[in-house]
Amino acid sequence: MTWLTRVVIPQEETIKRRLFDCYAWHKFSWECFPGCPEAQRDFLIRLDYLPSDSAMRLYIVSQREALRPQGIKDSWWAVKEIPGHYLEHARYRFSLRANPTKSRTIGEGNRKIRRALLNREDQLNWLQGKAIQSGFEFSPSNIQITKVGDYRCTIRGHSALSIGFDFNGVLTVTNQEKFKHAFNTGIGKSKAFGFGMLLVFPL
Repeated sequence: MTWLTRVVIPQEETIKRRLFDCYAWHKFSWECFPGCPEAQRDFLIRLDYLPSDSAMRLYIVSQREALRPQGIKDSWWAVKEIPGHYLEHARYRFSLRANPTKSRTIGEGNRKIRRALLNREDQLNWLQGKAIQSGFEFSPSNIQITKVGDYRCTIRGHSALSIGFDFNGVLTVTNQEKFKHAFNTGIGKSKAFGFGMLLVFPL
């Protein structure tokens, strides 16, 4: 069973709650699943700014029904179950918020570092690899890639930077089980901090 939650929070409320970076939103998302240790995270999040409403919109895809946190108004909150047949179509319009990176090993200690993929060719190659793993295919010429911004997280005094890109286009499902798994568990790195959610709309 999969659930989709949408929370639209006015900007003044985000300031009140000090939701200033992706780690703060990560912690806020956990408030929707009280009593669940972080080691058992089974949800994805995506955050969008809505300039016309001066608000932030948070999407959550989860394997459990999210609960409305204290202080979040009912009018800001919507949750619904995603029926199983929704993920059984052949083609979808999709939107993926991702942090495309590539690992390489440096130094005598074989330390691994990640670098962001910033040009279109590298990004499409990255998406192609993820698509094969995730049970779908797409036409590269029809993919729109937009830089969303730089996301900085401060965790226990350490700062990390992720560069977010939106991939938008049309996909064709090649393996239903892999596709459903990708929808539920996400694509790429930094899933706990707002990346990896695959939003799909049947065609």
